[in-house]
Parts: sequence; structure tokens; C-alpha cells
Amino acid sequence: MDRWKNVADAYARSFATLCAGTVDAVLEGLPAGELMDIGCGDGTLMARAEASGKHAYGVDSDPDMVAFARERVRGAVCAGELPSLDLPSASIESASANFVLNHVPEPSASAEEIRRILVPGGRFAGTIRPSGGGGWAAFIGPVFKASEVVPLQGGALPPEKDFPRSVDGFAGLLTAAGLDVLESREIRWTWSVRPEDLWTGIAGGVATPGQTFVAQTPEVQARVEQQFWRRAERDVQDGNLRFSAVAVLAVAQR
Repeated sequence: MDRWKNVADAYARSFATLCAGTVDAVLEGLPAGELMDIGCGDGTLMARAEASGKHAYGVDSDPDMVAFARERVRGAVCAGELPSLDLPSASIESASANFVLNHVPEPSASAEEIRRILVPGGRFAGTIRPSGGGGWAAFIGPVFKASEVVPLQGGALPPEKDFPRSVDGFAGLLTAAGLDVLESREIRWTWSVRPEDLWTGIAGGVATPGQTFVAQTPEVQARVEQQFWRRAERDVQDGNLRFSAVAVLAVAQR
């Protein structure tokens, strides 16, 4: 998950607000009590879990994210990443992973690791971004095309390690890891973000769009910025850009 290194502030202002759209659904799939949030990012899910009365703990691979989350939550936040968590087997009552399993280099091993740390009867709830994404791609795609952006090379998992990014594919990944899938479905919502916050994420190297941007020459970056603001000024409504968003939620039990 190296793509997330050193982008905590930019992430919190931009794509964290997109990922927050599934937090309530993830928490609804989990019982009361303790919660381990895997890939906790800026701590949004943990903070909301604590507000609902849960005792939340978190792990993240990025030291900047760990430090950022510690400023927002009461529970402990430590360094750690899938598929190898420094946790005893059968020690976690419930776990969450919001938009995490679609980024790990070893999805199958990561799902098996989640099963390993859960107690018998323990619950997991997580999300992935399905193939095709949402309305956000229809915004940035033309911006990059008009700017003659050179796509990043590589990054895709080998077919033997990947899984279908769909409702059935996510359920299948968890089932193959030995978990009993209780629910698997799509979630849809509208992502509302200020243009300046979205630009902060892109310019800060957040996620694939940001990583693509920072890999360009200064000349191409200047064109992207110009095209971004030209399109943002056209599409903004009441100070915000709005995009249709979609995710796959799965709830499973050991």
C-alpha cells in the first residue's frame, strides 16, 4: 500500500470524504463492543464508531496516517498492514476494512489474515470499489485526456492474485478464506466535495489519480491543473462538485 505514503493531510481533505460515504453501512454490519479497523486511514471510521459507543482500535501502513488518526480518536492506533498483522490468532471480536482489500497486493492472503485474527463467531465488515467506479471517473478522465497525461504503467495485480471487483467477487474472496458471508451488496450515494479539496488530493498524490498526476512532467501537470479548474468551474454547484459513488459492502462471520 505504498501509494498512500505521506499523503495523510491531502487524503483527509479529499478522498477520505468519499470513503466516508460507506462508514455507517460498515458499522451497521458489526455488533456492539470492540472493533479493530484495518487500514484506518485518517480515523474517520474509528471516530464514528467511538461516537456510537464502540471501543475502537486501528492499524494503518502509513506512519503519517497513524499520527493523523491518533489526533482524532481515543483508541490506540498502531502501524500494521495486511496480509501480516501483529495480532494473536482468534483475538478480535469484530473487524472492519473500508476500501482496503481492493488495494492490498495479496487479497486472498489478506482475507485469510482477517479470518485468523477473528474469534470464532467474530464479525467482519468491509468495502471495495467495484470495477467501473462511479461518476468521479467521468470527471477526471476527460481532464487527463485533454492534458495528454501518460498513464501509469503496471499497478494491476497478476490475474492469479486478483479477484473480481463485484458483489459476487468480494463474497467469493471472503468465502474462499473460510468466512461465512452474511451479506454482500452494492451501496450508492452522492459524493459532495469542494473543488479546492479535490485538487489538494490530486496534487498531493492521493490514490491512482494523484499518483498519475505527480508522475507527469511539470508541463503536463500545468495542463492538468488548467483543465481541472476549467471543468470544475463548469460543473460546480453551490460551491461543491457532486459525483455518483458506488461501493460493494460485505459482512461475514468466522
